[in-house]
Amino acid sequence: MENPYSTYRVILPYTCTFTIPNDENTTVTISTKSQSISYGRNEQDIEFQMDLNREHSKPTYAKHIVKEISYQLYSIDPKNVDVEYGSSVTSDQVA
Repeated sequence: MENPYSTYRVILPYTCTFTIPNDENTTVTISTKSQSISYGRNEQDIEFQMDLNREHSKPTYAKHIVKEISYQLYSIDPKNVDVEYGSSVTSDQVA
């Protein structure tokens, strides 16, 4: 019997956004992508698998990216970090 499945490389871009506990001013957004292998009869099979994957794997992706970043965060040189300022500034006089 011939195998009806083909191998597909799947690249899934995703974004994780979270706040730091006890710091309501800071939101961290990380955009990344994962790569995996999937098997199906056609691209529609792969899309169906990815739909299920996206539906059920959010906690897994979140845990993975937070863990990975925590290991590498100390090695980031602040000189290589882009800082963008918002377009509006709020100020008020302090007594």
